[in-house]
Amino acid sequence: MAIPGRQLPSKTSHRRTWASIVAALVALSGLGYLLIRSQGPAVGVYETATGPIGRTPTAWPQDHRSMVNNDSFIVPTGYQGPNYLVQLPSLANSDAPVVNNVMYVAGGLGSAGHPGSLWAIDPENGHVLWTDTISNSTFSEPIVAHNRVFICEGNAKFASFNASPATTPGTKRGTGPSGLFAYNATNGQLLWHYSTAFADQAPVTVANGHVFLATGGRHLDVLDAKTGHLLWRIAIGIYVSRSSPRLIGHRIFLGGAGPLKVVAINRISRRIIWKTLIPKATGGVDDTPLVFDHGMLFTAALTGRPGISRFNPRHFAKIFGLSAKTGKIVWSHTLAKGANPPFKETGTPMLHGNRLYVGNALNGNFVALSAKTGRLLWQDNLHEPVTRPPVWLDGHVLAINSHGMLYSISAKTGAVVKRTKIAPWVNAYGPVVINHTVFATGNAANSGYLAALPLKTVLR
Repeated sequence: MAIPGRQLPSKTSHRRTWASIVAALVALSGLGYLLIRSQGPAVGVYETATGPIGRTPTAWPQDHRSMVNNDSFIVPTGYQGPNYLVQLPSLANSDAPVVNNVMYVAGGLGSAGHPGSLWAIDPENGHVLWTDTISNSTFSEPIVAHNRVFICEGNAKFASFNASPATTPGTKRGTGPSGLFAYNATNGQLLWHYSTAFADQAPVTVANGHVFLATGGRHLDVLDAKTGHLLWRIAIGIYVSRSSPRLIGHRIFLGGAGPLKVVAINRISRRIIWKTLIPKATGGVDDTPLVFDHGMLFTAALTGRPGISRFNPRHFAKIFGLSAKTGKIVWSHTLAKGANPPFKETGTPMLHGNRLYVGNALNGNFVALSAKTGRLLWQDNLHEPVTRPPVWLDGHVLAINSHGMLYSISAKTGAVVKRTKIAPWVNAYGPVVINHTVFATGNAANSGYLAALPLKTVLR
């Protein structure tokens, strides 16, 4: 059971050393003079500007907010957006959704046996409003609906040793405490906890008062959002890591592994409609949030020979387009070739109009593809892997590579318009764009960071 969410003391503490101030200045080079504040122990906020961000979403009911994975919410406003860097005492493991003018970030050391964290942060100034510690790892993006924050718990270990767990039928993922927590979004009060036997890493999806939870135990559990009571369960024949459920009408779509498949479920009859095995896939399908539009589903996979060594350079990063009606693979496109990466194995695609924008986990190749045919429209190199979904806005694509470089790219031609070094990070997450502010998270050493930047400074 988690420690109940709690309000942090409002007293400002000035315990930052000059070394940390210098580090912050280096990390935010070019952003001007920084005021040093902290709210709660070991949380630092380095401010250059605060201020209103305008109207925000009233809910964030699924991973990346929508089925096209475009993490943006734009309402015309005259605000310029705040500018700050928040240093957290543990790693940041998620994007930073903003709902009803509160931002939520999942964190923790990220490895088995270490606790996770949930942070609620004021997006206008970076100050922590409340936080909670969770006994096992937290990897998933916080999901917000019905004035509740839903956060999953579960590590990446496997229940039994297997040299190739992703391709082996029957594999289950996760050890130790696992489950789903529901908090009051305003004050952090723990409302209920639902326990599972295996890991819950994928963000839940909330719709019609129900919570859809895909587990490492090869089940889809459907809960009452108000009480956390189990309403029904279906065996799906795959374990799910971070590919959250996608609901389209009466259908539910999931990507999973053991073996690597995409599965369609009829929500009314509670039966499997179809299962599609991704050919030669060795990983990634279970980690990729599916994209849906125009009757098509899109997923990413790492492919190669079964049992191939992680260090073998003959792994291929690929994108697949499937018919949502039949599960038939319509097209595939190879993005890159190289060794299996140590962390996330695939890039996450984003769809705008009839174009799919996506990077990969092997190298810096970033592409635009025809959603209908998979034809390559343009390609650029962003120098480091891009595993998070980009954001489309105003004819530009914003993409962040794993080391914290944010690129503004012409959506039409692929030409790089501007590069902005946010910070010397590893495993950057984002971007999330709320009106005129860009939010991103990342990690350095054993600290997590949250950055807010005015959109105008990074777009052109």
